[in-house]
Amino acid sequence: MQLIDQTTNTVISQNVKVADTFWSRFMGLMFRKSIDNEEALVIEPCNNVHMFFMKFEIDVVFVDKDDTICYIQENLRTGHISKYVSKARYVVELPRGRVKEKNIKIHNKIKMLIK
Repeated sequence: MQLIDQTTNTVISQNVKVADTFWSRFMGLMFRKSIDNEEALVIEPCNNVHMFFMKFEIDVVFVDKDDTICYIQENLRTGHISKYVSKARYVVELPRGRVKEKNIKIHNKIKMLIK
Protein backbone atom coordinates (compact mmCIF):
# COMPACT_ATOMS: atom_id res chain seq x y z
CA MET A 1 0.00 0.00 0.00
CA GLN A 2 1.18 3.54 -0.75
CA LEU A 3 0.64 6.71 1.26
CA ILE A 4 0.03 9.80 -0.89
CA ASP A 5 -0.08 13.49 0.04
CA GLN A 6 -3.06 14.49 -2.11
CA THR A 7 -2.40 18.20 -1.66
CA THR A 8 1.04 18.02 -3.27
CA ASN A 9 0.51 14.75 -5.20
CA THR A 10 3.63 13.34 -3.51
CA VAL A 11 4.24 9.72 -2.54
CA ILE A 12 5.10 9.75 1.16
CA SER A 13 5.72 6.01 1.54
CA GLN A 14 5.75 2.99 -0.76
CA ASN A 15 5.37 0.37 1.96
CA VAL A 16 2.50 1.15 4.34
CA LYS A 17 1.33 -1.24 7.01
CA VAL A 18 -1.87 -0.73 9.00
CA ALA A 19 -2.16 -1.52 12.71
CA ASP A 20 -5.89 -1.66 13.47
CA THR A 21 -6.22 -4.50 15.98
CA PHE A 22 -5.51 -4.25 19.70
CA TRP A 23 -2.30 -6.28 19.45
CA SER A 24 -0.93 -4.63 16.29
CA ARG A 25 -1.64 -1.15 17.71
CA PHE A 26 -0.04 -2.10 21.02
CA MET A 27 3.11 -3.45 19.38
CA GLY A 28 3.49 -0.76 16.71
CA LEU A 29 7.20 -0.37 16.00
CA MET A 30 8.37 -1.46 19.46
CA PHE A 31 11.46 -3.66 19.67
CA ARG A 32 12.39 -3.13 16.02
CA LYS A 33 15.92 -1.98 15.22
CA SER A 34 14.88 0.50 12.53
CA ILE A 35 12.26 1.60 10.03
CA ASP A 36 13.00 1.58 6.30
CA ASN A 37 12.97 4.94 4.49
CA GLU A 38 9.96 3.91 2.34
CA GLU A 39 8.05 2.37 5.25
CA ALA A 40 5.15 3.82 7.26
CA LEU A 41 2.91 2.47 9.99
CA VAL A 42 -0.68 3.71 10.19
CA ILE A 43 -2.20 3.17 13.64
CA GLU A 44 -6.00 3.43 13.76
CA PRO A 45 -7.70 4.53 15.91
CA CYS A 46 -5.02 6.58 17.63
CA ASN A 47 -4.54 10.12 18.93
CA ASN A 48 -1.19 9.83 20.74
CA VAL A 49 1.80 7.47 20.77
CA HIS A 50 4.55 6.52 23.17
CA MET A 51 8.16 5.72 22.40
CA PHE A 52 8.81 3.22 25.20
CA PHE A 53 10.92 0.22 24.08
CA MET A 54 11.73 2.02 20.83
CA LYS A 55 15.27 2.03 19.47
CA PHE A 56 15.00 4.95 17.01
CA GLU A 57 13.30 8.33 16.57
CA ILE A 58 10.32 8.82 14.25
CA ASP A 59 8.14 11.53 12.74
CA VAL A 60 4.46 11.24 13.65
CA VAL A 61 1.65 12.68 11.50
CA PHE A 62 -1.79 12.98 13.13
CA VAL A 63 -4.76 12.73 10.77
CA ASP A 64 -8.43 13.56 11.39
CA LYS A 65 -11.63 11.83 10.22
CA ASP A 66 -11.48 13.70 6.89
CA ASP A 67 -7.94 12.45 6.15
CA THR A 68 -6.56 15.94 6.80
CA ILE A 69 -3.30 16.32 8.70
CA CYS A 70 -4.12 18.10 11.96
CA TYR A 71 -0.76 17.92 13.79
CA ILE A 72 2.83 16.85 13.12
CA GLN A 73 5.44 15.85 15.67
CA GLU A 74 8.90 15.49 14.17
CA ASN A 75 11.85 13.65 15.73
CA LEU A 76 9.89 12.03 18.55
CA ARG A 77 12.62 10.59 20.75
CA THR A 78 12.80 7.20 22.41
CA GLY A 79 11.27 7.10 25.88
CA HIS A 80 8.94 10.05 25.20
CA ILE A 81 5.19 10.44 24.65
CA SER A 82 3.64 12.47 21.84
CA LYS A 83 1.16 15.24 22.34
CA TYR A 84 -2.47 14.08 22.72
CA VAL A 85 -4.37 15.27 19.64
CA SER A 86 -8.10 14.95 20.39
CA LYS A 87 -9.33 15.33 16.81
CA ALA A 88 -6.89 12.78 15.36
CA ARG A 89 -8.50 9.56 14.10
CA TYR A 90 -5.22 7.90 13.22
CA VAL A 91 -1.48 8.49 13.16
CA VAL A 92 1.18 7.76 10.59
CA GLU A 93 4.60 6.80 11.97
CA LEU A 94 7.41 7.62 9.56
CA PRO A 95 11.20 7.49 9.59
CA ARG A 96 12.80 10.51 11.26
CA GLY A 97 13.25 13.31 8.72
CA ARG A 98 10.56 12.08 6.32
CA VAL A 99 8.23 15.02 7.11
CA LYS A 100 10.86 17.53 6.02
CA GLU A 101 12.04 15.40 3.10
CA LYS A 102 8.50 15.13 1.66
CA ASN A 103 7.42 18.65 2.75
CA ILE A 104 4.43 17.29 4.69
CA LYS A 105 2.31 20.11 6.16
CA ILE A 106 -0.65 20.54 8.49
CA HIS A 107 -3.96 20.86 6.55
CA ASN A 108 -2.71 18.66 3.69
CA LYS A 109 -4.95 15.73 2.77
CA ILE A 110 -3.56 12.22 2.56
CA LYS A 111 -4.80 8.91 1.23
CA MET A 112 -3.72 5.29 1.08
CA LEU A 113 -3.65 3.46 -2.23
CA ILE A 114 -3.36 -0.24 -2.82
CA LYS A 115 -0.49 -0.81 -5.27
